[in-house]
Amino acid sequence: MGNRRKYKRLIDQFIVACQWCWYGIADKVRLCLARKNKTDGDLVSIIMPTIGRDLTKALESVLAQTHKNWELIIVGDGCWFAFETAEKVIAFREWLRGLDKRITVISTLFKKIHYPTNDPKYQWLAGPCRAINYGLSRVRGDWIARIDDDDVWDSRHLERALAAARRSNAEFVSFSIDLNGQRPVPDAHYGRAVGAVQSWLYRGYLKCFKVNLHCWRKNWNAVNDVDLSRRMARAGVRMSYHIDAFPHVTIRPREGLTEVGIKGWIQECKGE
Repeated sequence: MGNRRKYKRLIDQFIVACQWCWYGIADKVRLCLARKNKTDGDLVSIIMPTIGRDLTKALESVLAQTHKNWELIIVGDGCWFAFETAEKVIAFREWLRGLDKRITVISTLFKKIHYPTNDPKYQWLAGPCRAINYGLSRVRGDWIARIDDDDVWDSRHLERALAAARRSNAEFVSFSIDLNGQRPVPDAHYGRAVGAVQSWLYRGYLKCFKVNLHCWRKNWNAVNDVDLSRRMARAGVRMSYHIDAFPHVTIRPREGLTEVGIKGWIQECKGE
């Protein structure tokens, strides 16, 4: 068993090393080419991955945004939104579409195709990588934002984020959030501060930066979104971090749980 683990670790390290070299070159080329497609509009494409949980609060916070020019792409990550039949899924889609024409719902069968599913820790690190990448392929906006199915945006989030991006001439902005009553310290990538993924707003042409499906293989805390922002910073994306008087995102434990983040996910898995 020990030799097997050692062999697997060597494979992980080899894949990570190859990707480090590849992304170091490819991301810079992608960024250079993508900048030629810059637009000046304010349409925001919002991607919401979900595993079929109740997304009412997240959805309501999107609908309440003071900035109204957005599209919402809900991507079901290997789920049918907890419905027993395809007919009920279709009915759910039509209900959302009737609620607001700016909402698109996509159901996928991506979950468990690639991810390490036997350990909640690695499930958390990998996250909805395929769902996010699929959502990125469907965006039409000048800007991209992300909200998970259990998060709540402040109603001014998109409006303030757009204003901050234009004021600072940034391609990527992020903000302070309320994580279960705490204001977490932002990550630091190559001298740039980056807030939580739910607070991000970045240029639509940066959709060329796909989430790394192998991020979970790394030794450091390689959460998929942290890995993505680190690659963006390394490539030279213009980033800025802002602290407003209010948190742009509020994250609380889901019903029946006492933790958020990876601890909350482990609790949720144990409750299955």
